Amino acid sequence: MKKMRLGILTWRTKRYVEERTYFTHLAKAANQLNTDVFLFSPLDLLQSGEVRCLLYTREKGWIEQRCQPPDVVYDRFRNMQPNAFRTFLRFREQSNWTFLNSRMAHKWNLHRFLLQNKELNQWLPETIFLEQSREALQLLKRYDSIYVKPVNGTGGKGILSISKRNGAFRLLGRDLQRKVVKKNTTSPLELTRFITHWTKKSKYIAQQGLDLEWGTGLITDFRLLVQKDGDGQWTITGLGGKVGGKNSATSNLHGGGKAIQPERFFRQHFSEEKSKAIEAECEKLGLAVAEYIENKFGRLLELGIDLGIDTAGNVWIIEVNNKPGRDIFKQMGDLDRYRTAVRRPVEYARYIYERKGVD
Repeated sequence: MKKMRLGILTWRTKRYVEERTYFTHLAKAANQLNTDVFLFSPLDLLQSGEVRCLLYTREKGWIEQRCQPPDVVYDRFRNMQPNAFRTFLRFREQSNWTFLNSRMAHKWNLHRFLLQNKELNQWLPETIFLEQSREALQLLKRYDSIYVKPVNGTGGKGILSISKRNGAFRLLGRDLQRKVVKKNTTSPLELTRFITHWTKKSKYIAQQGLDLEWGTGLITDFRLLVQKDGDGQWTITGLGGKVGGKNSATSNLHGGGKAIQPERFFRQHFSEEKSKAIEAECEKLGLAVAEYIENKFGRLLELGIDLGIDTAGNVWIIEVNNKPGRDIFKQMGDLDRYRTAVRRPVEYARYIYERKGVD
């Protein structure tokens, strides 16, 4: 097996690196596959053609180095701050390196694309692009609750839940600093003004709320991880469950949620037959979404598909992320599945590297 250099594109400043723990686990797995792993940012490409990077070594961990260009690049850049993101976009547009994962559209354009597929649109909640705040109130007339989300948000930041009950509006969310925000009002005008203020710094969508509250004030949803394997085939790595913190608008683990075993959860609430049917539907959906999106946007490595399963057992696509986390498996106590989720990007990178004539 020939030595391979796998570069991970991320955001770093001196010794600070996003997702350092994940990258360390991945680098250790890569060592067993004769693969060197280094981290770099869009600002680390030098005029000499070398890359200023953090290289992982078994003896010393991450060390500053000048590295030769990577054979394959794994894009994990997730910094959405405007200046950093513009630098990233410029780098991706100008680079002729081999990437494992193409860029995807933001949430609204991706939703519209999925809506075109007759097989997939059955799983999509109604979603609108917010041009004006009053459009959110129009959507709220059709449903008991809605979500207002940034089109490029991650980790539950900037998501606002709005529900109506007994003539009043209940607002619950996390701002861009993940600070919990709660508000109640009976005034549609005050609600409109609040949404205008909430959405003024970014583009937002509004989405049909789903009945995902399985316990009092506890929102539950699921993360399906779909990845390419060492043969270049889409596979289901696993399904993880997330229960939000008390009175949280979302179930995100960053926002105080906790991981749960989906199989156990389904069997607590549904029959054995229905539980198996839900699991099979999730897997069918995951593979169909992966193949459809890849045909549109180009080569992909992995997708994290956030699913809502309502109290009637209906499955819904909440959102699709092409740079997903995998800590949910570790927090569920499923270490074998976590190790598989970490190893798969390296296996697929080697598959691409060994067939270097790829597009």
